[in-house]
Amino acid sequence: ALAYEVLTGQIARQSADAPIVAPSRCRFAPDVAAARGLDPAALSRRLRGDLDAIIMKALRNAPLDRYAGVAEFAAELRDWLAGRPVAARASERWYALRKFAATHRWAVGFATLALLALIAATAVSITAERHAREEARVANRTAELVSDMFLSRKNGMNLPSMTMRDFFSHLINTAAADRELPAASRYRLLRDLAPRAAEIGAAAASEQAARGVLELAPRLFGTVSAEV
Repeated sequence: ALAYEVLTGQIARQSADAPIVAPSRCRFAPDVAAARGLDPAALSRRLRGDLDAIIMKALRNAPLDRYAGVAEFAAELRDWLAGRPVAARASERWYALRKFAATHRWAVGFATLALLALIAATAVSITAERHAREEARVANRTAELVSDMFLSRKNGMNLPSMTMRDFFSHLINTAAADRELPAASRYRLLRDLAPRAAEIGAAAASEQAARGVLELAPRLFGTVSAEV
């Protein structure tokens, strides 16, 4: 209740039987918003989402539906401050993935462009090559691999809480370990990931990708090729 008042400048429950309005839906006086360094519309936007869910869970009527104690409530607020997913919204569909996308816009943007490039390249090759069935299999496996990179929880990976270095290590480990993807496709993927990992300081992941490229290039192009 105190957190509600600190955030909104209003009392959470006006009377014993009155419903509690979500913090972001309060009608803020200009001076209340100004005291928090915002205008009323901006204050509403800042409270919407995670903070709404946290405060409303803490104020639920049934004690068992609230946080177990002040330590759990504090841990939830620390997760919000750090940009991590909050337990109060864990039941929402796609919430963790949306949170990851919002926290790592650069990584998601790069991965989306990479996926589009892979799909476009595969579509061109399917049109140009006679072996359309094999090319289609490669395209499907590529799409499955990229999907696994982002959505799989194998080996306890928790993407929303990853650092950028951990994220690139995860991508490169997944690409390097996949033996169902043809060598040429793995070569292109690792070749593109190596410099991107280096740019964000993931030196170990970049080196791993580069070693994978050096291993694959002679088999694909010959030991004296320009690629090697």
